[in-house]
Amino acid sequence: MTTHPPIPCPDCSGMLHLKEKPRSWRGGSGFVYLCENWPQCRGLMSAHADGRPCGNPADAYTRKARSTVHALFDPLWSDASAMYGPDCPLKPAALRRIARNRAYKWLAHHMGMSFKECHISMMDVEQLRHAWRTITKHNPTPESVRAWAKEKKHDTAVPGSPCQKAQAERLRADQRSLQNGEAV
Repeated sequence: MTTHPPIPCPDCSGMLHLKEKPRSWRGGSGFVYLCENWPQCRGLMSAHADGRPCGNPADAYTRKARSTVHALFDPLWSDASAMYGPDCPLKPAALRRIARNRAYKWLAHHMGMSFKECHISMMDVEQLRHAWRTITKHNPTPESVRAWAKEKKHDTAVPGSPCQKAQAERLRADQRSLQNGEAV
């Protein structure tokens, strides 16, 4: 991993330094940016596995707002494999990645921003308020976001993907059964 420069702490006058994440902390990569004044200052920021910061630094209030929006937003993609059923040959992680991109495209569209700039970890408090209002106003479900993506042609699934091929083959088999007078 390459070295990464410290980041100014938004909670105090200190600096956030890349550290190994304590084993007791769950989720994400094995790294986190912690304030040099930790634990008196609770400044922290997630990091990718290569040490790059995840998003923009945020003070305690913004981190809490991001957590609140994530709690509303993440159910739109986190259990995507349930939508496709057991016959889909794609792994659950691949389905979650597709569904996550789809959900962020939905949110970006409804917030009037680009997909590239629409990520909760990059939002400021005003954008987070807008995201919260957007999600609560539209009350989306994973299924409604998927339907929106298909309608708008924003679906991130690749045409001819294994999942789409399996669905098409099942449809052809059902059509053959119907033509032969068999029950489907």
